[in-house]
Amino acid sequence: MVSPVIGVVIPSYNDKLFLERLFDSLYDVRPGAPFWPVIVDDQSNDGTERWIANNIRSYASAIRTGEKSYFTRSCNMGIDYCRRELHSPWYLLLNSDVTVTDNWASALLTTAKSLHAAVVGATLLNPDSTVQHVGAYGQGAHFHIDKPWTVRHSDRIVPWVTGAAMMIGNPVIDLVGLLPTKDMTQYDASDREFCGAARLRGFEVAVSAGCILYHYTHESRQARGV
Repeated sequence: MVSPVIGVVIPSYNDKLFLERLFDSLYDVRPGAPFWPVIVDDQSNDGTERWIANNIRSYASAIRTGEKSYFTRSCNMGIDYCRRELHSPWYLLLNSDVTVTDNWASALLTTAKSLHAAVVGATLLNPDSTVQHVGAYGQGAHFHIDKPWTVRHSDRIVPWVTGAAMMIGNPVIDLVGLLPTKDMTQYDASDREFCGAARLRGFEVAVSAGCILYHYTHESRQARGV
């Protein structure tokens, strides 16, 4: 295994079908930088564990939570694993219900370097190519939400980015710590709180216009009965 620049932490619960699509995209496109996926399986019972063992052991790692941990604790377990086993300088929290596009990894790193940012979010599009997330502000307001993605936005500094696709640099973890944890299956604002804590420590938070991901939120919510 080439030493990865980005450890990709993928929290998962009964997401086998989404993981299959995500991994197809991860290895069908050109990432632009070395990465290594780490699936954190949160007590799935849909065959995810068997699928991991049979399909991806040679090009990903997987850990299983000892008890139901929910999104944020699963993310923190994955970051801990990356720090201990991969020693990568960057960690990308990535939802299982996304697909990536060419040069997603290099685009994140380019944004981090050009804007001196230690937390970098991706551009998330809906399946119809309208904007889902290009940074957020306040308690949950999103820039350009549901607008057509017709003009390439530039990389920019933002108040916070979603944990659905958020890259974090090692120095942030050293000074801020891991994500604040809560036992909630739904959105718990840990991403907003984490970005706020990083900014208080002097770190910049940015969104990358070149890292374009498609986020199938509606499909995953339907699958989970949300």
